[in-house]
Amino acid sequence: MYYDADNNLFRCGLNGYWQNCAVNDIQSSYDFEDDFLSGGIADGTIGNMNWGYSHSVTNCANPSYNTLAANHDHPGVLDLGGSSSGAICMIRQGSANDTILAAGDTMKATVQVDSTTSNRMQVGISNWPTTPATGQEPNSTSSSGVWWEEVAGTANWEYCYGNFNTATCSTGGATTPAVSAGAWVQLEIHVISTGSGTSAVDFIANGVLHQVSGVTIDFGTTTAGHQLTPGASCNITAAATRNCYIDYYQWTGAITTAGGR
Repeated sequence: MYYDADNNLFRCGLNGYWQNCAVNDIQSSYDFEDDFLSGGIADGTIGNMNWGYSHSVTNCANPSYNTLAANHDHPGVLDLGGSSSGAICMIRQGSANDTILAAGDTMKATVQVDSTTSNRMQVGISNWPTTPATGQEPNSTSSSGVWWEEVAGTANWEYCYGNFNTATCSTGGATTPAVSAGAWVQLEIHVISTGSGTSAVDFIANGVLHQVSGVTIDFGTTTAGHQLTPGASCNITAAATRNCYIDYYQWTGAITTAGGR
């Protein structure tokens, strides 16, 4: 641990990363968590964090809670899914994309898909649309931010990043978790540094680290009107019912502005 004189707080090393020690100092950091124990099913009422519900015009089912017979080690689960081809069902923070990522920001979530075919699940910090349609979710031609992604028909989860363009995704040489129906996957994203050609992000899945560095990523500052927001998406690509489950979601960050804000 060390003392951060700029923000007047102690920083502690945990699992290879620096974070504020003990109680969250709201002037110098933020920490949001959701176990999805319960909540509404309409836009702005989902879970403890009142997630916005963003979905395609048709084919999405209302989000529901605790529908799995065997939950993960956390107490709640959010069921996000749809019933037929073209359904894009997602949650995101805020009524508009309004987050700018900075060094020190961290996302953690545990998720699963109920099928390895005809679906795609994404979770991370991205420019999630308020009314999604095919080609507008992350990995389209205008993707920004950082996220994890499962794609039907592929063998492994992928980590992705975008600079307001078609995303760059990788399985880390097939060392990311295998795509398996009903298997919980622990996903993390740590923003290490930001800058043109110098951005660095650590992607972690089931404890395995994948480092990306020396790249340019749009963290919400380079393209006006495309700030980011935490979120998750379940995209159905065939005439079938598919579900994506979120066990918990955590989003933390350190405020680097001198004196806090």
